[in-house]
Amino acid sequence: MPAVVSRPRVETARKRRAHAKSRKGCGNCKLRRIKCDEAQPSCKKCKLYGVSCDYSGLESSLDLDAQGSFQVLLEPNTVVESCSLDEGDVEACVLHQENGINSWIPPLDSISINSSLTTVIDDSLRFNTSNPNWINKSWHFTNKRLVILSRFRERTSVTIGNPQMAPLYRDLICQLACKHSFLMHMLLSVTLMHDAHLANPLAAASATNSSQIALEHWNTASNLFNDVLSRPIPPSYRDAIWATGVFIGAASFWSISSTNPYDVWPLKPEEPDDLSWLRIGEGKKHLWRLAQPLRSDSIFCGLIKDHSCLTVPEWTAIETATESGPYIAARVMKIFGITPLSDENDNAYYHPILALSKCPNIKLTHENALNFLYIMAVITPEFLKLLEAKEMRAVFIMGWWYLLLTTGDLWWMSRRAKIEGQAIRIWLRRQQGGEELADLLDEIERHAGVEEVATAWFFEKV
Repeated sequence: MPAVVSRPRVETARKRRAHAKSRKGCGNCKLRRIKCDEAQPSCKKCKLYGVSCDYSGLESSLDLDAQGSFQVLLEPNTVVESCSLDEGDVEACVLHQENGINSWIPPLDSISINSSLTTVIDDSLRFNTSNPNWINKSWHFTNKRLVILSRFRERTSVTIGNPQMAPLYRDLICQLACKHSFLMHMLLSVTLMHDAHLANPLAAASATNSSQIALEHWNTASNLFNDVLSRPIPPSYRDAIWATGVFIGAASFWSISSTNPYDVWPLKPEEPDDLSWLRIGEGKKHLWRLAQPLRSDSIFCGLIKDHSCLTVPEWTAIETATESGPYIAARVMKIFGITPLSDENDNAYYHPILALSKCPNIKLTHENALNFLYIMAVITPEFLKLLEAKEMRAVFIMGWWYLLLTTGDLWWMSRRAKIEGQAIRIWLRRQQGGEELADLLDEIERHAGVEEVATAWFFEKV
């Protein structure tokens, strides 16, 4: 029997219908290789896809039109007890408070979204990715991810920074993320972390799943970000770079390996990546120099002029009118060897102690959160080495800072502060001579967060 030979099927090439080419079409239609009706000021296709129409060639391609973006309709709240989540449903079992009553809301069942918006964002992210090797053919910006981004815009964005920065994060940062994939993945990651924080405590699997997906987005964002930083930086990337650094900082603060104080620093066995989240402070200083967010054309200009991460704030060096030396209690000065002549050059504890002692009993709020983060600006390489060596006084300073952070409930700050703060108390009581420092933390805690402004209890000399 003759062998059966498989022959390729011959197909007739399909001919495209000829049409007159538009040479005066808008930039988006040319990019997408579709016919433009050349309508002014916005062509029909750009209106349909919800993007800004531009004939000049000066604007970014596929730049989203804010009026057509993020149209999310939430259904009425329903109480649920447990649920199974995937990446698109991580808002399930989220704590919601209405009329003073806590309830658990299920996944969004009805979402009104411009059906073409996800395609436009996906195209924009791929078009603006500088390294084609990082364009994952299997990953697309889907409707489910748009829902997550919408949750960032309406909820998570207002928990980062202070109230003055909330509109910036809610609107402009989302638009930046639609053009820079490293920032987009970071926003998705932080939002999923926030979901995990708000998840129903009775549905632990939901929080775990949300956290795992968040880490995957964070890993992707880090790889993309490192690739961008390894190349010459286009000026148009600078704001996205600084925004990404801000959210990496928040994610690093929130992410902790365990909720058991005996399994975290300083109680757990030493590992090379201990305190790696704290080293991000130095990295953000580098990003600050690179992105120059105080430049006149930056979206951050004017909002963070008083919050530079390169300099120590002036208020930490202000002396009181009644004392010739720093505003620090005599007992603390004795423990840390601080004299009226001390400064940051001869005492590694000087600036951290000075910053902490300025507001020992002010409650952490959204409005003053940035002041509590100044401790990261005054952590020098010398002080970090003391922490890595678990030098007792340096560990006490971290415990003091954590204690202040637990006076409020900013989700991305309080989690680590509560867990590692408890671990520090236990660790100090195990050290020879550490009992006094642990007792001092207990005394600080009794007064922390009880006043809107600092009182004099801690500054009285004994």
